Amino acid sequence: MKKVSIIFCICILLTNTLFAETWRTIKQKEIGLQAISLNESDTELCTLAAATTYSDGIVIFYCEAGISDKEILNYVYDFVESEVVNNYVDVFKLTSNIRNDFCNDDILIAINFETEPVDYSTGLPCIRTRLYCASYIEKAANDALKKRGIEPEPKQKKYIPYDRMNQIVSKYKTKVSEQPKHKEEVTSPNSEEPQSEMQKQSEPQAEIVEKETSESNKPNSTRDYLNFSLMGGISLQMKPMIDLNIKILLNPYIFIVLQGGATAVNSETLRISSMSMLPEGTIGFGGCIKPIKAYKMNIFGYVSAGFAYSKLNGGYIKDGKYTDYSFYPMLRGCIGLDFPINSWFAISVQDCFDYLINLGFSDSVSAGFTLKF
Repeated sequence: MKKVSIIFCICILLTNTLFAETWRTIKQKEIGLQAISLNESDTELCTLAAATTYSDGIVIFYCEAGISDKEILNYVYDFVESEVVNNYVDVFKLTSNIRNDFCNDDILIAINFETEPVDYSTGLPCIRTRLYCASYIEKAANDALKKRGIEPEPKQKKYIPYDRMNQIVSKYKTKVSEQPKHKEEVTSPNSEEPQSEMQKQSEPQAEIVEKETSESNKPNSTRDYLNFSLMGGISLQMKPMIDLNIKILLNPYIFIVLQGGATAVNSETLRISSMSMLPEGTIGFGGCIKPIKAYKMNIFGYVSAGFAYSKLNGGYIKDGKYTDYSFYPMLRGCIGLDFPINSWFAISVQDCFDYLINLGFSDSVSAGFTLKF
């Protein structure tokens, strides 16, 4: 009903004010409770009309101009149409604001501004405002001269300052994080408070919600570069182990791992060492995936190589010196899960398989925490 009222108001105005002139619609767009149109007459006049329906009534703005300003009005129409289609902005306010700026910058020359009495014949109260440009008055003056047999002096084609117009409308272009919500249709025309006022209060809140949502959906780049994990666990031989590692993320899926700690001893190690854990350090590469994006649980795995240190029960002589310790080349493979508590902290569990040259294998399960930076 309200959509019909918008177009009905435009049609009534054009019918009542244009008399015997023949008008055609060049462009027209209706979205929700808003409409914008650009019309041209056979007498070289053009009209840009913009209408918005609020809960307490309809407001319509008309810019009346001669054919020399048609290109400028067409420019305004294209910009406003793009904004209302993509972001559902307030057509009446946006068109009026651009018109004011164009007039202040002398792109359009305003001669007269009128506000008509409230019209109650359309179901909802309808207020029409009308701006007459200099080109409209010039056209009327030229017609009067022609009726008296006087041929008006020909004028050069009007220069269109696109650079200045682009600069003006750029400040009205809606940013992604500031896109307003679609306006809801209010069924009762007798609402105590106009929807326009409600929108003024609700739209900033909607923008805040959208900004928060967009921020939460962004990958947190400041915490996707470095992960620090500290875990402790036990091997299948019931021996303790400690794992400390730093993951440097090259991209969301691949990382370099710098790992240190103490690996659990196995039965072969116990024969030559009384240590319950062997200090070790490795470096390697790994990968990770997030199969459940809503929860952002992380599955990771890596392989690394390094050395483990062992204090020996009995020493030996090497190069003429007595030695009671040894380093063993080591390979490690791990797979685990990160369970995020918030954006920078997660609980982690992993299973690691270690192989020490000459000492054999050990398998351990550990748990701890991960900090994301």
